[in-house]
Amino acid sequence: MTCREQNNKYSRKKKETEESQESILVLNYKELDQRLSETINDIGEEEYFENCESGIKFSSFIDISFLKDKPPKEIADNVKNFIGEIDGYYYIYNKEYHSKKMTRSTLIDRFDCDSVVKIMIDITNQQAIIDYTHGILHKRPERHPISEDIKEFINSQLHLSPAEIFAQLELNNPDITQKQIHYWWTQIMKNNYQRDQDQLISSYSLLNERNYNIILMDLDGDVKYIGFITPLFQQLINKKEVLVDATYKTNALKYELYSVIGQIDGAGFSAAYLFLDNAKKNNGIRTSILTSFFRELKNIGLKNIEYFLTDKDFSQITDNEPKNINQSSLLNSKQQYDFIDTQWILSLSSKTTVSSNNFIFCPKNLRSEVLDLFVKHYHQHPLIPSIQNDFLFAQAIQRNAVEEMYLLCHKHNLIHLWSYLWTNWYQYDMWILWARSASPDEICIFKTTMLTESHWKVIKRDYLPKFFRPRLDLVTYIVITRLIPHNEIMLKKYITGRQDPSWRKDFKQNWKQLFFICKHLVNLVKENISLKFFKEVQHQGVYPLLEMKPIFYGNLNQNNIDNVTTEETTITTKLFNSSDNFQEVSSEIFVEIENTLKRALQIVQGQHALLNIQWARSINKNIEGVRKMISDIDKYENRITNPRTWKEHNNNTMFYE
Repeated sequence: MTCREQNNKYSRKKKETEESQESILVLNYKELDQRLSETINDIGEEEYFENCESGIKFSSFIDISFLKDKPPKEIADNVKNFIGEIDGYYYIYNKEYHSKKMTRSTLIDRFDCDSVVKIMIDITNQQAIIDYTHGILHKRPERHPISEDIKEFINSQLHLSPAEIFAQLELNNPDITQKQIHYWWTQIMKNNYQRDQDQLISSYSLLNERNYNIILMDLDGDVKYIGFITPLFQQLINKKEVLVDATYKTNALKYELYSVIGQIDGAGFSAAYLFLDNAKKNNGIRTSILTSFFRELKNIGLKNIEYFLTDKDFSQITDNEPKNINQSSLLNSKQQYDFIDTQWILSLSSKTTVSSNNFIFCPKNLRSEVLDLFVKHYHQHPLIPSIQNDFLFAQAIQRNAVEEMYLLCHKHNLIHLWSYLWTNWYQYDMWILWARSASPDEICIFKTTMLTESHWKVIKRDYLPKFFRPRLDLVTYIVITRLIPHNEIMLKKYITGRQDPSWRKDFKQNWKQLFFICKHLVNLVKENISLKFFKEVQHQGVYPLLEMKPIFYGNLNQNNIDNVTTEETTITTKLFNSSDNFQEVSSEIFVEIENTLKRALQIVQGQHALLNIQWARSINKNIEGVRKMISDIDKYENRITNPRTWKEHNNNTMFYE
């Protein structure tokens, strides 16, 4: 390359740099502190977390105008030292590495972290460009050593967060930093849970120490796993339903963590766990291991399961792609449903191929309609009447569902969408796996896997908020020493009545608001409702869907409810006229309201005669509720159509006649 070419290249590069600088945000020191700290937080979710699985890359322009009178070497030193204050590390010049190491009076641990900070000084523009790379967030050096007394204090307060411990120590120990407290908190925690450098072996040792029943494991194979049951397993083995879900990002090994959840009085409790290597999830091994795990659960007592809830679709369960479209299966559907158009099915092979740029599987404007229809089909059940108040057989529900979805796809000529839905969801072999009507004699009390979602959320937010992908043995330690004991305590509270499951609180609130409940029934029995009722009511999958224990039935006022009988899917309720006492209470309410309004009218008329404007202005806002009641009732009376649900009512119109 000639000198001219070299100069031209330099000029172009300089010009590009100057142009890019015009559009790049230049940070001051405060902003640099914030940005770099946020980057560290994103890796560890805790400013002072040591994470040997992740590193940092950070680049920025910074303003050095306040150092304009300093030489470049001193400016670079200033920037380097400031970065060290942010991340807690020492940085030394590469060429002075050996001399620095030999002259330090106290040696510090050194790590092969592949870390470097490059600082380029631009004196003309009073800016510095920094390129920051730190391979691993390893242990920080201690500028002021921690005493044994402080370590003992940290050990006694491990249930607190490092920030909370630091707040207690800072006043009497001004030289310590929160970074140091967090480091020693982490180290002391390790003594509690780390039994081996291998995380899975360490987890196995923890489970053995606490006498957990390990039902399945392989610590040496290509795909490693360990499965165990909890102390609550025996109390859950007779339940009809289990919920299963997995979480993927809670540990450093990226193992899948499966939980098997059962319910007691509507509250979820863990029956078993499986920690499974996720490295080879696409070759069928995972499916085989899961099958063995559930078989073991069955062998040791989990034999009465009628409902198995998971948020995985069939392709995820079998570790395969969704079922291939089978035209013969589509044609055979004609034998079951006479509304199927055979010619339309035969057109599948001549339709635009999936790889075509013009291919549209499901138009955007139809997606919500398809999903709404699917949800409707999911919820339909022989024990739940239709909008026409008809109770349909399970076969009729399936036929209607297939017809509705088919006609929607046929109407819009969505042959590929129908092929997918039939093959993976609506043919009988698939239908029975997800439709609630597939169990016609009983309704599963659960519709979703929210209990398992809540279970993993508790672990992540309540017990592991300070850790980003922690070691597997730490997760195991938290589960068996914090989460499961907490579950045992909560179960005892539910059994003894010290606390109610969350659904009972919601039920009580909804009952008192009288929404979505047969109002005439509630009004007739409301005098009998006590706190005992809300503790004894049970929800179940057969009629009556809400059942009270016999002790409650004995306290009902038979003057209000004469007879409640249940015969298969029909409930006959005979309601008698309200008692004289009920009529007297109703009349008293009207008399009190009328007297109040009459007296209010007298007062207003009296102040009006005196032209007392100030008084009128001061009390005007007090009658807003009356104005709203009149406005709501006027609008209600002027409606053209009747309200479809209680949602379209409020307190002013709900019982208005």
